[in-house]
Amino acid sequence: MIVMMLSPSDLSLGERALSLEEHEALVDYNLWIDSNYSDRHEIDVEKALDVLLLLFPQNQALFLRRAQIYFEQDKFVLACADLTPVLLQNPDHVDALMLRVTIAHKTQQDEALLADVHRLLTLQPFISNPDMFDEQIRVRSWRSDVYIKQNLPAYPVAT
Repeated sequence: MIVMMLSPSDLSLGERALSLEEHEALVDYNLWIDSNYSDRHEIDVEKALDVLLLLFPQNQALFLRRAQIYFEQDKFVLACADLTPVLLQNPDHVDALMLRVTIAHKTQQDEALLADVHRLLTLQPFISNPDMFDEQIRVRSWRSDVYIKQNLPAYPVAT
């Protein structure tokens, strides 16, 4: 589950303090999220994330949160574009993979879904986390649906 609030530690600053501009952008973002994030606030939240991404262009947490916002707006191409830098930096990022699997399911991209589900089901942080139990059931169900739709065996035979 992607936590939408951001803290200075999410920005990977190390020992460096936030500049005034960085602090204001972070405060604006968190205020919008905390004000019962709704459709009418999406543009403001996106603007705050855009500013934060200009200030922290390699930050996975920012890309992931913007991808979640795009996902909620059914902007799946933009969401996947924001997941790409996260997964390039960390191919086993559970939240990014889970969001990409969900997008693949919604857009009926069966091959992408199967590849990412397979990866997720090999990751200890995913399969051993009791908080991910519902997600485990969901992705296994989606995988089964694809196997049935494509008339594939339940457990692919290794060659």
